Parts: sequence; structure tokens; C-alpha cells
Amino acid sequence: MQGIPDFIKTPDDLKNLFKLSNSGGVSKQELASKVRALLGLQYHVVPILAQNGKKVVTRYFAEAEPEMATSEGLTVTKVVHVEGAPEEGAPEGSVSYETSEITLSASPPAGTETLSFYRENSILTQAGFKLGDINEILEELDNA
Repeated sequence: MQGIPDFIKTPDDLKNLFKLSNSGGVSKQELASKVRALLGLQYHVVPILAQNGKKVVTRYFAEAEPEMATSEGLTVTKVVHVEGAPEEGAPEGSVSYETSEITLSASPPAGTETLSFYRENSILTQAGFKLGDINEILEELDNA
């Protein structure tokens, strides 16, 4: 293997790259950057359109549901999807959602522009990655 591939496809690839980084075969900093990108696949990143305390308004986010966790340490407590105008040509009586009002366990930190919602069945879990293993490798890379 020459260098770090654009995308780490399997848990074995990650473990082999980590071993290579320990022997100097690949850059630990570059691998840490790739691992952070890999972790990003574990989340839905949703822009905040408006905020009032614990309540945020996002574009329509169908996957939002109570008990969902965010990478910011918050938990969804309530979700209300807000209807918008039906799309042109949509059958009569069809519903079109425009935004989602999401109530969180606490207010997001000031200046927060996006929220990252944990994705239960992400491409990582489907490929056999374990979040704990990835975080452990990232911690070792960061502490090197």
C-alpha cells in the first residue's frame, strides 16, 4: 500500500493503516485527518435556520426523532415537522414538509450553526466499523 487511500473502506484497512503509522510508513497527522472524516459519516449534519432557547428550526429532517443524540452532547426531546406548500404537480392531498422544529435537552452553545445528529445505521456500521475502535485509534493518533 502506498500512502493513505482517499477513503478507508474496511475496519481491517484502518487497522493496517494504524500499524503503518506506528512504523512510520504513513503520516499520523494525515491518518488522523482521514479518521475524523470517517467519523463524520456517523452523523447527519443539519444547518440551524433559527433558534429560540432549546428549540431549533432546521430544514425538513425526516430522520429526527425523540431520544436521538447529537455530537454536541444534546438529546432530542420533541420533533414537529412543519408543512409547507405542496410541490408543483403533486397529487391533491399530498403533504410536503418544509421545516422541522426540534426541541433539545438544552440550548445549543451560542453561535452553533449546525447540529450533528447520530446516525444509528450509518455506512460505518454497515461496513463493520465499531465506533469505539475508531475513537480509540484516533485518540492514540492524537496523543502521538
